[in-house]
Amino acid sequence: MYKHDCPECNRKDNCNINIKNGKCINYITNDISNAQHRIYRSIMLPALTEALGETNNQYAHNFIIKPEFIYRQTGHYYIKVDEFDHIPCKHQGSARIITEIGHTTKNNQAVEIIIIKGYVPSMAQYTKKETIAFLKFCEILLEEIGGAIPTADNQEYSQLRTQVIR
Repeated sequence: MYKHDCPECNRKDNCNINIKNGKCINYITNDISNAQHRIYRSIMLPALTEALGETNNQYAHNFIIKPEFIYRQTGHYYIKVDEFDHIPCKHQGSARIITEIGHTTKNNQAVEIIIIKGYVPSMAQYTKKETIAFLKFCEILLEEIGGAIPTADNQEYSQLRTQVIR
């Protein structure tokens, strides 16, 4: 069986097809995490990237959208901490750590040191509640910058939104 023959998802290249009783067990259509991922990565992020005048979705996500989400919550483009140990355990392995080079003296010698200023958490570690807050923020941001969900994606977006944001 070819990947494009998957009766469930038709994801072609991304589907690791495994059919049991006529259903692809590698694609769960009612999984909330999957729906959140699809609504953001497949629909919202491309619309935001285009509205921002950017061409790279990952750049827009990491350096514009997510920092703006944090800024509107904290007043800073990253979550401020003084030490690595102050970063919640769930984010320590995947967060983007914000650092700067500082200077100090050791044995009367000038020494450069790395100072942790804060972090930007990975969305993979967001709770469902945090993800929903992020998706709602993205809707607001898209409206503020004059963007819109492409007409071709409206029906899928509405269905996924109903599933994700109740």
